[in-house]
Amino acid sequence: MSESGPATSGTTQTSGAPAAENEMLAGIAADLCACGRPLGALSRLLTLAGAIGAVAALVGTIDAALLAPGLVAVAIGLWCLWLGLRVDLDARLFRRLACSPDLAAFDAAMRTAGLLPPEKAGRPLGARVAGAKRLLRLQVIAAVAQIVLPIAVALLFIGEGGR
Repeated sequence: MSESGPATSGTTQTSGAPAAENEMLAGIAADLCACGRPLGALSRLLTLAGAIGAVAALVGTIDAALLAPGLVAVAIGLWCLWLGLRVDLDARLFRRLACSPDLAAFDAAMRTAGLLPPEKAGRPLGARVAGAKRLLRLQVIAAVAQIVLPIAVALLFIGEGGR
């Protein structure tokens, strides 16, 4: 966009935004979504720790009171894993859109692949970015919950004198 006003050539049919702006927005969205990858890795480790803790509580190696927190950590981890997969897919799809910002062709391909419900086709790129940001925020919330849970359990356990 120049100081004299928005560019009028090179617009996409679906959003009306200049193609260069859509390319840039899609690239930024892809980069933002890529920020969820470290959260996913951390969550997988915490999920494994929760599963090990739950199994250890089941077999009596550690206090049975730690079974429920371990299972909750696993449940949160599975939710975070699903969110991470969605955010990572969005990163890849936005990267593809950054290279070829034709939303109509993208929607047609996504519908053919069975990955886009008909009612979501034709949405502007900004709405798609907002949806990806929402998923990333949910992934952050899940990861924070998964981090806070063992700390809270440890503090409660220590507060009770380690049983």
